[in-house]
Amino acid sequence: LARQEPPRRALAVWRIRALLLTFFPGFLCSLIFSFLSLGWLIATGIWIAVFLYFYCCWYPIKWKKLSFCLTNSILYINNGVIYTHRRFISLENIQYVETYQSPLMKLAGLTSVVIRAPGVAMYLPSLQKEDAMALYE
Repeated sequence: LARQEPPRRALAVWRIRALLLTFFPGFLCSLIFSFLSLGWLIATGIWIAVFLYFYCCWYPIKWKKLSFCLTNSILYINNGVIYTHRRFISLENIQYVETYQSPLMKLAGLTSVVIRAPGVAMYLPSLQKEDAMALYE
């Protein structure tokens, strides 16, 4: 097979997840600290910075670097953000493959795959359902 990349909607799902994960702590900070106090302003600034970092930097780089290739005998996975990780695994060494979907991924038609072999577990996030099922087979 040719080199496969995650669909563009995977980036959108990751960004929505970042929004949800940063909104909840920000909401809790608004309940803990009085509005416009120094603690509230610092906590809000931190959560906004974290969200913007993941939204604008981390997830686009992660999406761009993630790819996989499946041949007759080897699965090749390329991923990473700061460092690029290249992993190869022989198909005969694979012990089991598991797929899962979060509710947000299900709405977008995406599936994540975990491939386990002796001494290694490989994770492929947010693949198209057809690609995930092909890997599962």
